[in-house]
Parts: sequence; structure tokens; C-alpha cells
Amino acid sequence: MKSEVVLQKKYMGYDLIVMKVSYEPWQITTFWHPMNYYWYCGYVVIPEYSPLYGVDYQDLEDDIRVHGGLTFSGRIEGVDGYLLGFDCNHACDGPHIQDVIYTRGECESLIDQIIKLEELLLMISCIDKAEEKTYRYEVHCEIDIKANTGLEARKKLKEEYGSFFHTFMGIVNEDGEIEDED
Repeated sequence: MKSEVVLQKKYMGYDLIVMKVSYEPWQITTFWHPMNYYWYCGYVVIPEYSPLYGVDYQDLEDDIRVHGGLTFSGRIEGVDGYLLGFDCNHACDGPHIQDVIYTRGECESLIDQIIKLEELLLMISCIDKAEEKTYRYEVHCEIDIKANTGLEARKKLKEEYGSFFHTFMGIVNEDGEIEDED
């Protein structure tokens, strides 16, 4: 099979591409006649900053509706970028009906849906961030501090680790006893 870009344009800030795909003459035999000797495929280039960049088309089949459903995600030789796309080579399709203009319209519809889905994902992301909470974990920790007195040890503890410890039980001396505050 061979393919060629027959239309490439911008729509709503996205690149859309319509390709004509056709069988090579040697692929057509008298024993097997394909319904269509050629057909069109539509693609949208997904920008790297998009939350849909790199997403497999099968993960979007419940979210996006285009002719025949999404059938492609990835890269195509000769086209820069990550693409989402569909083809017009399904039962009852024909290049005289699903032509370049039809395929371009489906690409524009795909872009409209991509924009809405990206906005929804961004909104969900903002809601998730707005609902972030701080979780407190309390742990038991022993720190050895060399000092001449318990007061000096407490002072060093607060200076060096004060941002980690808001309260502490006491200073344990070398005999394993908790010293009272001086």
C-alpha cells in the first residue's frame, strides 16, 4: 500500500492531516477485489504539552466519536509528531462519499472533541490539586547529641532539628533515663 498527504491545515491551533491510502497495482488481483482501491484517513497532531500526548487510541474510544472510531495512535513516517487518527475504509464506506472534504470535517470534529477532553482533564487536575491535604505521620526517632548538659542538648536539638520536631518527650541520658528539663 502507499499513502500520500492530500491535505494538511491548521484548525483551532491543531494540525490536521488527510491522507489518501491506496493499493499498489500488483496488490489487486482478479481473485480478490477489495471494495475500495483507495480510501482516506484523517489524523490530528497532538502537541507534547497535551494530556493526550502519547495516549493510546484504544484508551479514548469511550471519549471520542469519529467516523468508524479511532483506529490509530502513534507516528507515521514523513509526518512530525504524535498522531490520533481514523480511517474511512469500513464496510459501506466509499471514497466518493467519505472523500477529502468529509474526512477533513471528521478531523475538525476530532479536534473539537480533543479540546473539550483536554479542558475536562485540566479541570479534573485542578480539582485534584485544590483538594490536596497534608498528611501527618508521627514516628519515633532517636538522635544522639553530644553535650555537657541536658539544657545544651535540648538547645542543639532545637537548632538542628526544630523544623522536624515540634515537641519531644525528653532527653535520654547515657544510663537510659529521661532527664527532666533544666
